[in-house]
Amino acid sequence: MTNDQKKTIEELRSQFNNNCKLYVEYGSNRICNFQIFFNEENPEDKNITVVVTAIDGVSDNFQPYIKTSNIMVEPDGITFNMSDVFPESKVVEYVQKLKKIS
Repeated sequence: MTNDQKKTIEELRSQFNNNCKLYVEYGSNRICNFQIFFNEENPEDKNITVVVTAIDGVSDNFQPYIKTSNIMVEPDGITFNMSDVFPESKVVEYVQKLKKIS
C-alpha cells in the first residue's frame, strides 16, 4: 500500500466515522462497516478496495437508508466508486476475489 493510499484511506475512515456518529440513534453502531481489501491473486493490481456500509439518511418515518459503497483507491490516492464505472455484477465478482486487510 502506498503512502497516498494510506492517506486517502484515513480520510475515508474519518468521513465514515463522522457519518456513523450522525446516525447512532438509528442503529449505525450495528450497521456501519468499513473494510479494506487488496488483490492477493494479481500482484500487478496495486489498487486497494474499501467497502463501506453506512446509513445514508433517514426516511420520513425514521427508517435508515443503508448504502454500501465499493471504493477503489488507486496507488496515487485517487478514488472512484466502482459502481459508477462497472456493472454491479462485475463489482461483486471483483470484490469476492480480494483478501481483507482489516
